[in-house]
Amino acid sequence: MADEAPVEIYADSFRFTVNAYGTAFTFGVNAPHPEPGRATPAKELLVLRLSLENAKLLAMLLRKVLSGYEREHGITIAIPHAVYAQLGIAEEDWPSNQKFGG
Repeated sequence: MADEAPVEIYADSFRFTVNAYGTAFTFGVNAPHPEPGRATPAKELLVLRLSLENAKLLAMLLRKVLSGYEREHGITIAIPHAVYAQLGIAEEDWPSNQKFGG
């Protein structure tokens, strides 16, 4: 088992749940050619379960690393405004989008 390579996947879809005991992230891929006007569920590939503590640390580290990457390379990882609206999050909540006085 020690010689086995870790599983590697590509995902363009995710969902997650949180409860008092931990988190569950489901990663999947969307259909390559969905029928127009018809919702097609993503094919689920992986379920990752984390403790609340590990999930919080992961979120904090991802935010730090990705915002640092944007700063170091002078870029913004673009996300369409419609996606922010659909997810109920604000573009201004991302560190590189915040305007600091001084």
